[in-house]
Amino acid sequence: MRHVINLFKGGTIAYLVLLMWWYQNFSTGMYLYLGLHGSYGVAWLFKDYVFGDKSFAVKVNFGCFLVMVTVLTLYWVIGWSVASGYGIQEPSYERIKLCLIFYLLGLALMLGADAQKTFTLQYKKGLIASGYFERTRNPNYLGEVMIYGAFGLASGFWLNWVILLPLWLVMFQGNMLIKDNSSLMKKPGWAEYSARSYLFLPKLFGSHILNALIYTAAVALIVGKFYGVKYSTLIG
Repeated sequence: MRHVINLFKGGTIAYLVLLMWWYQNFSTGMYLYLGLHGSYGVAWLFKDYVFGDKSFAVKVNFGCFLVMVTVLTLYWVIGWSVASGYGIQEPSYERIKLCLIFYLLGLALMLGADAQKTFTLQYKKGLIASGYFERTRNPNYLGEVMIYGAFGLASGFWLNWVILLPLWLVMFQGNMLIKDNSSLMKKPGWAEYSARSYLFLPKLFGSHILNALIYTAAVALIVGKFYGVKYSTLIG
């Protein structure tokens, strides 16, 4: 499994450079996307070499192989949308800044959480409920969503969200729920830990309503800023 994943993620730079040459696209948007997705592939290879996930070091059957290739190829569609001209070619400074913030925070979450999990379990088995995992039970998945969310935002093409959202809701959420039900809830300290953490987003405050309002407002602001219909188009 890890070889298939590494081939796609590590080969992203070469794939994007090939797209740039094929479409002769050397726009700011394409260079932004190359920097984001390309560096993520390098960071992933570094992570796999230093503290790779043992769950990926398994053999897979042909059906699982096809599913993996399909999902990883869908991720590459985002880069194609920018190179082919469907995505944003000259992103605004606001879009670039937000992409960088989401990408860098997501990368820190993903690498840090995976490192903490790997090295903690080498010396102590059981529930990991501190550090990156203090308020969210899946900081690594949160990091991945932020990273690919930055890719989707950089592209600005609606089709990429049609790809990303179902993958997150079905594959990511399914894996998180399976981990909760089959592993975490069986470990000592689960009741206290589950009360102070959320499955995915960090539990910032004790009130579920307050947390929901904050996250909903944040999403609404981003969607309204970069995907909302301008008022001038409604009255013009």
